[in-house]
Amino acid sequence: MVQNRNNNQSIMNPRVRMIPANMNTPILAEGEEKPKIKVAAYARVSTREEEQQSSYKLQVSYFKEYIEKREDWELYKVYSDEGVTGTNTKYRTGFNEMIKDAKEGKFDYIITKSISRFARNTLDCLSYVRMLKNLDKPVGVIFDKENINSLETQSETILVVIASVMEEESRTISANVS
Repeated sequence: MVQNRNNNQSIMNPRVRMIPANMNTPILAEGEEKPKIKVAAYARVSTREEEQQSSYKLQVSYFKEYIEKREDWELYKVYSDEGVTGTNTKYRTGFNEMIKDAKEGKFDYIITKSISRFARNTLDCLSYVRMLKNLDKPVGVIFDKENINSLETQSETILVVIASVMEEESRTISANVS
C-alpha cells in the first residue's frame, strides 16, 4: 500500500496482495510445545443385531488407536449411538451430546467412519457440517472412508454429491426391506 502524501489516502498497488494476520495462531515461547488437537470420535450402528455390535466395537477401537497413533492429536471422547437410524438426529443422544460439546468448544475435530455414519439425510449432514465449520471456534468433521476434511476448501462439493448418493441408497434399502 502506498500513502499519498497530499491527502493521506491509501492507494492500492494492483500487484500487491494484502494477507490479513491470523490472530488465532498462538505464538509459542521457546521450548513450548504446540497444544495437541482435541479429536472426538463418533460411532453409530443402525441395529442392535450381533453383526452390528461387532461393527460398533470395531469403530470405537479403530478410532481410539487411530487417534493415539497421531502425536499431534489427543482423544477427547468417543460419542456413540447404538441401534439408532442415521436418517434423523432426534433420537441420537450421543450425536446430540457431541454437537452440544462442539458448540461449547470442547474439541477441534470429529472423526467418523463415513458420511453414512454421521448422517443419512443430506440436509442434516450439510447443516451440521456448516454449523460446526461456522462456530466461533470451528470444528471440522473428518469422514475417514471418503477421506474428507470439512474444513478444507473443496470438501462441501464432494460432501453434497456423496451424501446425496448415501441418502438415496438408504431410501432404496428401506423400500426393499419393506
